[in-house]
Amino acid sequence: PPVKITSSVGSSVQLEISFQYTFQQSNLYALYQLYPTTEKFQKTLADTAQTAITDKSEYENADFYTKRLQIRDELQVAVQERVSEVCFVDLKYFQLRDVKFVGGNFEQTLNDKLIAEQKTKTADAETQADLVRAETAVLQTEGQARIDVALARDIADGFLLESKYRAQASQLVAEREALSYKMFKDQLGFTSQEMVKLAWIRTVGHVANSTQTLLGINSDVPATRVV
Repeated sequence: PPVKITSSVGSSVQLEISFQYTFQQSNLYALYQLYPTTEKFQKTLADTAQTAITDKSEYENADFYTKRLQIRDELQVAVQERVSEVCFVDLKYFQLRDVKFVGGNFEQTLNDKLIAEQKTKTADAETQADLVRAETAVLQTEGQARIDVALARDIADGFLLESKYRAQASQLVAEREALSYKMFKDQLGFTSQEMVKLAWIRTVGHVANSTQTLLGINSDVPATRVV
């Protein structure tokens, strides 16, 4: 007959089980003394196996479908330990042939369990997605910060380079003006007073951004000079 057990959630479960065994050769005499009739041996064997199975009540309802092979192997170990000590036999094969739930709404219970597990997996996936989004935002912020720093560095470098070129250009202009003043003095015979006036006129000319005409700086110089 089916073996009735109770699951960990209180459901009544009927298991249809069969197994094959061999006698322990070293204990045949003791076996004969304990069980002089076949009927007594078979009843003791069945009762012992059933007790070992009913003691295994830690399984949930869904386990009988999702972990059926594991349950079969664990039940085989439990039965083997009992019948080996009591009936002097060794199991060779063990079959969990059928599982039936008696009463209650097992399908609804199983559906509720699967739905709960799926919700848990979904929540875990959403949490993981939030973590990925947060890490991505951090990386984007760090990347933008690096870009801003690099851009600021480039701007500063460009400003320094521009200032350097302006300084070099100003220096070149000053050197050229110094040469031109020397030429006016050495080659054209400008006096110190004329050089001062020339410098002043050139300065005014740069400020006004226009061409200045120099006509007879003093009476000693009859020629007209254009600067």
